[in-house]
Amino acid sequence: MRYVLAGLTICLFSGLAQAGDVTVKGVHLCCGKCVTGATDALKDVNGITGLNVDKDAGSIIFQAENSEVAQNALAELAKAGFAGRATLGDEKLKLPKIGVKKGTTCNEFSIKDVHLCCGGCVNGVKEALEDVEGISEVNGDMKTGIVTVKGDNVDVRKTVQALRKAGFNGTPDLD
Repeated sequence: MRYVLAGLTICLFSGLAQAGDVTVKGVHLCCGKCVTGATDALKDVNGITGLNVDKDAGSIIFQAENSEVAQNALAELAKAGFAGRATLGDEKLKLPKIGVKKGTTCNEFSIKDVHLCCGGCVNGVKEALEDVEGISEVNGDMKTGIVTVKGDNVDVRKTVQALRKAGFNGTPDLD
């Protein structure tokens, strides 16, 4: 029994200690300001090195000391309004939770903290949301980073998921 517990402990801590390449694919990076925004989001994350933000590939690659650092870096990208499919080696990393109960619908709501540095970003958001059921209008404000959504019983989680699929992130504001 003692050996089994020791083996489980080693497996648990080896997962925390895993260092390696983090790849984030599918990030919306349409211009130099997007690249700068993603770079700035990660520049103060302790434990990452070798940052490469590739606009043409829509990807961000860096080395992380361990999985906790990798997850922290992904959280910082999300706070800056970016999203993508992230991996640390073969391990999939998860974006922070959306923070809205499944099935929550609204006729009008905002999503704040979306990276909207240019018209390309605003158009990217509109395109990402055009197929979400119930949405009739989407407006993005580049100065505030707020996307306003109007429609009929729009599923808030599905809206944020559609943004994430397009390489954006934001926080729903239902007030």
